[in-house]
Amino acid sequence: MKTIVLEYFDVYGKKHCIKLPELAKEKILNYGLKIDASDVLGLIFVCDTEFTLRPVAHSVRQYENKEVYLCRVYDEQNRLLDNFKEFWMNKIQDEIKRLGDFFIDENMLKKRSVIIQPINVR
Repeated sequence: MKTIVLEYFDVYGKKHCIKLPELAKEKILNYGLKIDASDVLGLIFVCDTEFTLRPVAHSVRQYENKEVYLCRVYDEQNRLLDNFKEFWMNKIQDEIKRLGDFFIDENMLKKRSVIIQPINVR
């Protein structure tokens, strides 16, 4: 069975591949493929948005029974994410700050501070 493969890179520069049956080719070339950001390893729990992978037609490579396309990534408003890494790193920083504000209360830290002093052993 002939398949198409969509390739894209995550924020860490790791390549991801999605294999689909050739029957989906026309629809994907015209409309792209929606992906839930939380399904991408490294972005789980960071963001609950979707993005769209759109194959670049002239990037196609043929391997045995596969057509491999490099994809561009678009956000929910259909804007090309030129700097995909910067976009996701900003999302990650926002989430870390939000979680930090939730879990770390400065007064709580002061109350729970413990001073550890070395014990002399003879």
